[in-house]
Amino acid sequence: MKARNRSFDVLRGVAILLVLGRHYDYHYIRIWHSIGWAGVDLFFVLSGFLISGLLFSEYKNNGCISIRRFWTRRALKIYPPFYILILLTVAYCLFAYRSIPYQVLGDIFFLQNYAPRLWGHGWSLAIEEHFYVALPLLLAAMIRISKNKENPFRSIPMISVGLTILCLFLRISASHRTAHWEELAFPTHLRVDALFAGVTLGYYHHFDAAALKLTRRWPMLLAGVLVTLPAFLFEGTTFTTTIGLTFTFIGCSCIVIFALNQRPAQGSVWKFIAWVGRYSYSIYLWHALPALYVFEKLPKSPWFCGAYFCVCIGFGVVMAKLIEAPALRLRDRYFPSPRSVLRVKASLVAKLRPAPCVAV
Repeated sequence: MKARNRSFDVLRGVAILLVLGRHYDYHYIRIWHSIGWAGVDLFFVLSGFLISGLLFSEYKNNGCISIRRFWTRRALKIYPPFYILILLTVAYCLFAYRSIPYQVLGDIFFLQNYAPRLWGHGWSLAIEEHFYVALPLLLAAMIRISKNKENPFRSIPMISVGLTILCLFLRISASHRTAHWEELAFPTHLRVDALFAGVTLGYYHHFDAAALKLTRRWPMLLAGVLVTLPAFLFEGTTFTTTIGLTFTFIGCSCIVIFALNQRPAQGSVWKFIAWVGRYSYSIYLWHALPALYVFEKLPKSPWFCGAYFCVCIGFGVVMAKLIEAPALRLRDRYFPSPRSVLRVKASLVAKLRPAPCVAV
């Protein structure tokens, strides 16, 4: 199994902690609550970078990409925990209300960001699911039509620029009709620019690595924070839901570049944040249960605030070990990654190769 990049786990940890802060409104963490929505944007850019990297690596090693294998492996990562949550939700509705709300259809078909839904936090999962479906199809089309088989993805940076302009235009156009955050920040066609910014970083990392190399890392981190700052200052306004979202994913892209050049994080605090990041998907998925059904009904206090973060993280880690980890083991056993397949083939070739003759 490929070693994890602790710097990226730290980013995942930061992103999920931002989201948890967003979903707990308490005056002692009011700033945290105000900027917490940016955690999703950081997830988007990082997902675009890492997921595209899997496909770029496969192409560089095999000269092609297996869409079926990619979709299968993504499904075994995303679906088991998600659909168990939906199954438990349906069971609860049947027990409490003797009926199943029709809104569950939005969750089942990953249309939470367009259709009515039961779980409000599922909108970002829907965007990522649409991205997982579309990206390998786009890359496969680029491979087919490109004459440059060594690097058929040269147009990705220009596609990213085009999507940035298009999504910004669409958000500004939509803002003339509505000011609701959900209608401007949730639809896939208004947010795919953030994910594709990560794809662009993945492209440069795999085909022009020198472009992302930094001689001085900290100015890039500072640039990421400063670029994102205007969206925070005007949080709750149309600026944030239009131009601010563009600034945010550009700032998050700078932070990802910084992490790409950063040495593995040391220190107990960073190791803890990286540990949290390792379980970020299950924490994000399951934190809504204690957040809505326990802590939303309790008085706001420093003690309950601390308990909220501990319970959400702990519950997510437990569910990751119970559901996500076994599903990933099955995935890696029956649908190994292309890199693992190559290692197995190389090992077999080495074993079957005849031993060299030794003159006596």
